[in-house]
Amino acid sequence: MSCSPHKIRFHAPLRNIRAGTSRELLLTQAEVDERLRDQFQNGFDAGQKSLGEQLMQQRSDLLQVQNGVLKSLRESLPAVIQNCEQALAQLAIETVARVIGDIPISTEIVESALRLALEELKGTTEYVVHLHPADLELLVKNESDLLPKTSASPISFSPDNSVTRGGCLVQTSFGVIDARRETKLARAREAVAC
Repeated sequence: MSCSPHKIRFHAPLRNIRAGTSRELLLTQAEVDERLRDQFQNGFDAGQKSLGEQLMQQRSDLLQVQNGVLKSLRESLPAVIQNCEQALAQLAIETVARVIGDIPISTEIVESALRLALEELKGTTEYVVHLHPADLELLVKNESDLLPKTSASPISFSPDNSVTRGGCLVQTSFGVIDARRETKLARAREAVAC
C-alpha cells in the first residue's frame, strides 16, 4: 500500500471517528437473501398493482364498448324490424302474384273480380263492363247471373283485349273502375312501399 505524499489537514480535531474494516462493508449471505426477497416482493407487489390497474382499465374500456354496441343495437333495431316487415310484405305480394298467375281462369274467378268492381258502383245504373274476350265467353258459356237478362238492360258487357284475364274495367258516366289483377297488385305493392 502506497501512501499519498499529500497530507490532509483538518481545521478541527476529528472526534468519534474510527477506521472500519472490510468485514463491516460486506453483507452476510442471509442479509443478501433477505434484501433480494424484499426487492423481489416489492417488485412483485408493484407488478400486481400495475396489472390490476391495467385489468380494471381494460374492463372499463370493454364495458364502454359493450354499452356502445348495445345502444347502437337498441337504436337500429326498430329500423331493422321495419325493413324486415317491408321485405316480408313485398315477398308475400310477389308470392301471391305468382300463385295468382298460375291459377287457371274460371267462371268463379271472373265473377269474383266483377262483383268486387260492381260493389263500387253504388247507385250507378248504367255502365259498361270490359272483359277479356275469353273471360266474357266463359261467363256466357256458364250462363253467369251477372250477365244482363235482356238486351234492353242499361248494363252492357264488351270484349276488350287490353284487359288481362281474370280482371275487368267498369266504365261509368263518372269514371272507370279498374279491377284488373295487375292494378290490384300494383296498389298492394305501393301500399307496402309506403
